[in-house]
Order: sequence, then structure tokens, then C-alpha cells
Amino acid sequence: LLVPEESLASAAKALVKRGHAIWPSQRLCEPVPWKALRAPPSNPPLARRLAGAWGLVRREEPPGTVVAEHSAGAGPIRLQASGGLFIELRIPEEAVRAPG
Repeated sequence: LLVPEESLASAAKALVKRGHAIWPSQRLCEPVPWKALRAPPSNPPLARRLAGAWGLVRREEPPGTVVAEHSAGAGPIRLQASGGLFIELRIPEEAVRAPG
């Protein structure tokens, strides 16, 4: 897939939102965000409190605008590091539907 350099961030965002993996990440952004993850958190107690596994019940994009709501236990799972980096695990709806 060839994308003009000025559209690279938008194209990457669209692909990732639809479940695609992109590699190498160095071509998508500067290494600064990765360096920030290695830096000590500015508020260690808050960072420890926010780290862990979460069941997502509401997703907002941008903050304050609800784009998805899930009942407890039915939404995706987020695994979040104390630095704020997270991964979101989802089961495609097609895999959940019963055959027939």
C-alpha cells in the first residue's frame, strides 16, 4: 500500500481502527512517544491506580462524545500499562453469532 507521506498518519489511524497491524512503527511516528514511555511517570500514584485490566463500557472520541457503549462484561478488554499505553482486545461480532 503506497500512501503519500503527508497522509501517512491518517491512513495508519484508519487501518488500525479497522483491526490491521502496522509495522515498523518508526515509519509512522517519531520515536519520542516510545522514549516517553521509558521516562518515570509525572504522578506515580495515579499511574499505578490506572494500570491494569479494564472492561470497557463506554468509548468516547473525542473525549466527551460517546461513540460506543457496552453492557458490563460485553465490551472489549483493555490492558493498560502505568505509562498510559494500552492494548484493546475484541472478539469480532461474527465470531459470537450462532450459526444459522
